[in-house]
Amino acid sequence: MTSSPDGLVCVVSTVKDTLPRLQQYVARNLAGGVDHLFVFLDAGDREVRGWLDEHPHVTCVRTDKQWWRGERPHQLNDRQRLNANAVNAVLAELGWASWLFHVDGDEVVQADRTVLAQVPAETRAVRLAVREAVSQVHWERPPTWFKRPLAEPDLVLLTQLGVIDRPSNGAYLHGHADGKTGIRPGADAWLTLHDPVDDAGRAVPEAADEALQVLHYESYSGEEFARKWLALLGAGPGTKFRPGRQPILVAVQALVDRQLPADVTERYLLRIFEQTIADDLEVLRDLGLVEEIDPDRGAHRPATLTDAQRADLGAALERAAASSKEKYRPPVTRPVDRDEDSDQPARGGRFLRRS
Repeated sequence: MTSSPDGLVCVVSTVKDTLPRLQQYVARNLAGGVDHLFVFLDAGDREVRGWLDEHPHVTCVRTDKQWWRGERPHQLNDRQRLNANAVNAVLAELGWASWLFHVDGDEVVQADRTVLAQVPAETRAVRLAVREAVSQVHWERPPTWFKRPLAEPDLVLLTQLGVIDRPSNGAYLHGHADGKTGIRPGADAWLTLHDPVDDAGRAVPEAADEALQVLHYESYSGEEFARKWLALLGAGPGTKFRPGRQPILVAVQALVDRQLPADVTERYLLRIFEQTIADDLEVLRDLGLVEEIDPDRGAHRPATLTDAQRADLGAALERAAASSKEKYRPPVTRPVDRDEDSDQPARGGRFLRRS
């Protein structure tokens, strides 16, 4: 069964986080245009699981031994891909979802539903342009200033002003420049971390529009920087980074390995952040290179699953849990999927909005 063009917009994520952060992640995505979230808990305490299970717009999947059946991948990137495509297969079977986006727990979909509805029916995928939160040591309130990937002249300008060390989006953005993608479930497309592919591993043509974005809260504060990089140390081997970011992981690992007092470790984690991540917000604002976006003020009212849809979904997920997850592994991508970051913004087709 293929997806309904007027069906629900869904998000799938594999997360390991605290309850307050997950509550914020769920609320912001729902306000930004999402109807239902599939949250795969890589780890989570009883309070987290309980809250997610009770939320009417969330389906929580515990990625325990029963889910992996002795085949749990060591690499977080692999677990993310398999979980995302398990949901893709389930939604393709059920037929009531129009789009499925694969994002991380620090990302928020901002999808103008009117624009999304105008994507041509033959287009199987859309790309969300990335907007990355400006990084500061401390914010008095959640950050609302966001950076976008820049063209070469602006990157050269920032390099000459000493804001970044080289004219590259890899130096300007601390996470990926690629954005994230969504596919129509049942449209013969697979989800990866960034680029959807077909059964032969070839890139699937995408639509894109400025009204379709993903907000990335990548190391936006000193505290968030420490949380993320310490979590990555415990996520398992094999997570890939572009060369410019790998030294950060090595440095954080070396600092942790010294087993210093907690306050000393915290002090030097903050110093790494100030030297490698913190942005000059004043300059970026003066140059008009940042925009203000507040996802907490989103006005979308998510559609709710019916009792019958929820029952069918539960049964389909039980069948998925009972099967080998290797059948949800996407084909090898050509070009190779960018696992964590990329130096340049991804390509993406554009479409004309109908009046």
